[in-house]
This record gives sequence, structure tokens and C-alpha cells, in this order.
Amino acid sequence: MNKRSYITKDKTLALKGIFAIFVLMHHLYQYSAIITGTIFGSIFQAMGYLSVAVFFFLSGYGLSKSVRLTGGAYLLSFPRKRLLTYYVDIIIFLLLYLVLNIFRSPDNIAWLSILKSLTFGGTLISNGWYLQVALILYIIFFFVYRFVKFDKCKPWIMLGLTITFVAVLHFSGFSSVWYEGMLAFPLGLLLATYEEKLYTDNLKANILIIVISFVLFCGAFIGCSIIDIKELSLILKMHSTLLFVIFVLSIVRYIPIICKPTLYLGKISLEIYALQGLFIWILKIDSIADLDVIYRLLISIGIFVVVIAMAALINPVITKTNQFLSGGPRVKSAEPNQEK
Repeated sequence: MNKRSYITKDKTLALKGIFAIFVLMHHLYQYSAIITGTIFGSIFQAMGYLSVAVFFFLSGYGLSKSVRLTGGAYLLSFPRKRLLTYYVDIIIFLLLYLVLNIFRSPDNIAWLSILKSLTFGGTLISNGWYLQVALILYIIFFFVYRFVKFDKCKPWIMLGLTITFVAVLHFSGFSSVWYEGMLAFPLGLLLATYEEKLYTDNLKANILIIVISFVLFCGAFIGCSIIDIKELSLILKMHSTLLFVIFVLSIVRYIPIICKPTLYLGKISLEIYALQGLFIWILKIDSIADLDVIYRLLISIGIFVVVIAMAALINPVITKTNQFLSGGPRVKSAEPNQEK
């Protein structure tokens, strides 16, 4: 088994857990408006798109590693064990949101919204755009890695198709939220492909990578925040996601992030992301939005705890359903089958 790897299975899970919490904190900040207009508020705001980029990267990296380690068998079972189970996960989440919407406003449920939720272009699942985009990337990945003959060409073809996907969404009028971090997916594929050549244990070289990626990230992040030219700002923002991923990937080699809490949060990270919208809307109720900051903070903490608890409760349902559909253990995207 190749030891020259940037991310182990446990480190992947830990990263997923950490950034799932960052996404939850980002949305709690947006809905509670507790520290809006402060430097901390800017950090919480940026946590959203940067964390999603990390998820895209881990997905691409994990899928590519799984193919490289298990060969064609993984791809042959991919439609059933990955695509079908992931789509059923989305349907389960959608049913929960339908129940919530029927409870909140039964007269405002449109069949078009349900149709989009089951296909593409919008969803009743709060911030469920990521689930739809990820599903499309998984489908593209399957066809490229299953039917393209030359292995070295596959990640580069995925890069081209992902850029094309970004362009289609952009010129179709989709919010940039849908594609700001998407290029991290082919970045994960490329790193998994060329990891053995790029990997180094040289401490000075790794510190240099950390410093350069952080400085460039800060430059791109600040640039996209202050530049008024929309297209240039967007390009810098997309570059900032890639630089942030490289920085995180480099620095976690020297920071111990693997522990029982992060591993467990990684296990339920998909549920944390998908289910938080079932509760965060409470912060937008007029009677709560008008409360003093301290009360909104306490309610936000309560929602944080409830989301984690709900994710823990739903996870066994998701897992058992996936096992039934796939005929085996739940297949997790962004979870390479490599040594711990």
C-alpha cells in the first residue's frame, strides 16, 4: 500500500467533520446576524464557500483514489453503490423538507419546486444546490473514468468538463454560489493522479508551500472583495478556493485533527449539511429576529446542538437504506480506501 499520501481515510473523515461544522456556523451567522459588519462576521461569511470547496476537493480526491486502488470493479458498481444511494439520500432529505413546508405553509408548495428538487436547478432542501451539483459531477466522473481509455487523460478531461459546467451555469444565470468552489473537484482528481510525484517529506519545502499558498489565498480573497469588476472578482474568488484547499491540505499534515469527535462528525457530515435548514429558519421569525443579541446567540447555540442531534438520528436511517440498495456497506464519497 502506498504510504506517500497527503490524506488518509481518517484524516478525510476528520476534515469532513470540521468543515461540516464550519458550514453550519456560516449559516447560523447569516441567519442570526449577530456579528454582521465585523471582521469575525467576514470570516464566518467566507467559511461557507471555502468549506464547500474543501468538500468538492475531498470528493474528487476520494473517488480517484478509490478507482486507482480497486480498479474497474469500483466503477462497475458505481451507478448502484454511489449514484443510486446518493440520489436516494437526496430524496430522503427532500421528504423531510416537504413535511416541514407542509407544516409551515401548505398552500405554497409548487409541483415545479418538487420537480426541480428531484432533478436540477433548485431544491426545497435548504442550500441543497451543493447536493445537485455534486450529483452531476459524480455522473460526469463515472462516464469519463468508465469509458475513457487513457488514465492520464481522465482528470484533465474532467477539468475541461467541469470548467464547461461552470460556464453553463454562469451564462444560464445561476448564482455564483453554485460553482465558486467547483474547480476543487478536478483538483482532487489531479492530486490523486500525480500525488506520488508531488509528495515530499521535506519540511522546508512543505513550509514554503504553506506560506506561498496562504499569501496567495489572502491576495485572491482580498482582491475578490475589493474589486468592482464582477467577472474579475469571480475569477479571483474561484482561485481563492483552490489556494485555500492547497493551504489546508498542506497545514493539516502538521496539525493533529484526528480524534473521536471529528471522526464522528465526519461520519454524519452529509446529514449535518442537508438537515440544518430544517431548523435555521427559526432565526428568521420576526419575534426571534427582533430579540437582543444574547438571546439570538443562545438560540443559535440551541439550533447547533439540535442539528447535530438530528444528523446523528438520521444517519443510521441513511446508512441502512444505502446498505440495502447497494448490497454492502455505505459508500462514502471523499473517503479513499487507504490505510489510516
